[in-house]
Amino acid sequence: MSLVIIACVSGTGRSHTVVEWPAHEASLRDLPLEVRYGSPPNDLRTTAMLVLDLSAAGDDTRPWSGVRLHALHAWELPSCAAGLPFGVPEDDRATWEDHEVQLLADALRPWPGEVTAGSGA
Repeated sequence: MSLVIIACVSGTGRSHTVVEWPAHEASLRDLPLEVRYGSPPNDLRTTAMLVLDLSAAGDDTRPWSGVRLHALHAWELPSCAAGLPFGVPEDDRATWEDHEVQLLADALRPWPGEVTAGSGA
């Protein structure tokens, strides 16, 4: 069985950004790249690396054991930033970026008190 790198994207306008990194990794490792829309396949035994666009994963909370998982979240400044005459003030950009980082962190970790596999609860 040959290994493959799988990139799961949402199909939004930013999907090309999410695919750029795994495409480069596939080229470096001389492995094929499989781009899928939506959730990853159930059988990941031949997967060398799984790259998830978090908006594509949705509520899929399967454990990704045995697979190198990379979660990517492409974002852009709000459309109101384009109308600013002198660019985006650093404080505004930092606030928007912090918000996006918090969304990513929330998606990758369970909420406190949530029962997870192996927790014994």
